[in-house]
Amino acid sequence: MFCKREVSEETASKDPENIYPCSVCNKKFRAKGTLNKHYSRSHLDIPKTHVCDVCNRAFHEGASLMRHYTTHTKIKNYVCEVCNKAFNRISHLRLHALTHSNEKTYICELCNKAYSGPNALKMHYRTHKNEKPFVCEHCNKSFSQRVHLRTHSVTHTKEKAYGCDKCNKVFSHKTSLTKHYLTHHTDEKNYVCNGCNKAFSCKSYLDRHCLTHTNIKTHVCEICGKSFSRKSHLISHYQFIHTNEKPYVCEVCKKAFASNSNLKSHMRVHTKEKSYACELCNKVFAFQNNLKKHYRSHTDEKPYSCELCNKKFCTKPNMYKHAQTHSNEKPYICDICSQKFSYKYTLTKHVRDFHSNEKLECVKSIECLKIVDVE
Repeated sequence: MFCKREVSEETASKDPENIYPCSVCNKKFRAKGTLNKHYSRSHLDIPKTHVCDVCNRAFHEGASLMRHYTTHTKIKNYVCEVCNKAFNRISHLRLHALTHSNEKTYICELCNKAYSGPNALKMHYRTHKNEKPFVCEHCNKSFSQRVHLRTHSVTHTKEKAYGCDKCNKVFSHKTSLTKHYLTHHTDEKNYVCNGCNKAFSCKSYLDRHCLTHTNIKTHVCEICGKSFSRKSHLISHYQFIHTNEKPYVCEVCKKAFASNSNLKSHMRVHTKEKSYACELCNKVFAFQNNLKKHYRSHTDEKPYSCELCNKKFCTKPNMYKHAQTHSNEKPYICDICSQKFSYKYTLTKHVRDFHSNEKLECVKSIECLKIVDVE
């Protein structure tokens, strides 16, 4: 039997600015009810008795469980009046609505930077304090966002409850299993693009593809205002630009990544998996970008043009290599004899032919790095 989870008047004495501070951690809240929830979740050892019968996730309160259920039903009753995007929670709609407004009424007291929403301001504050309030109970690693902690926690539990009945591959999330099945175990492509008649196995893939026909970018970063056509791109942008956290850890070599997609790509180094097959010659590739580049060998598509002579190329690196022939630039330098080369492979050949018995450490100039990282 548990008593009512109320914070005492001693614990929650309202200050003159209408703020309720927590007496344990000094975190501040605008409403006493919010403080009560924080206190019970963070400072009391109360079991989570409300369990989701779909994914077994547990919650302190029935209301939290009911909100969580909407993630399984995919019912989205809250629709944005501006772009018709739908959400399963009104709080998510309100946050989204801020992306359509140029008003930035939430101002940082430390640097006067302005934001359109309270969550963006809260995340920004953590850059001043280096605050990471979400701590892993297994290894004490801390994170600035709860979602990063949840992602990290899977590396300890290794929980993969969803198994494919075709190939016995297992997944941590039901959505991952569904996408895997539609991608690898069915030839059905019932979702057709009205613009180019390309067909897809998942509606989400079609929706994502349709954005390539428009310049609509509905996912806006609340911190810097940059917009993206895909939510995954916005998430990746935030993780790479606005945080240094890398919650996705390779189980084989322990290398950490900022996004799940980067981890998945890295895993192919270990599994040697090549799941992208060319429909014309059946050659397989580990990465989708490599398949796209290969496909151009069949179509003779050359989307990259030299600005000086209009010569066309299949890949951007090849175009940049060609551009060096106009500038006579030689960014690859032999660290043994200082001879310069336009291309990396000619430097490698030079070392093999003339310095094969000497120790080599190729020194790349700044210009070289620009060429390598350009794509």
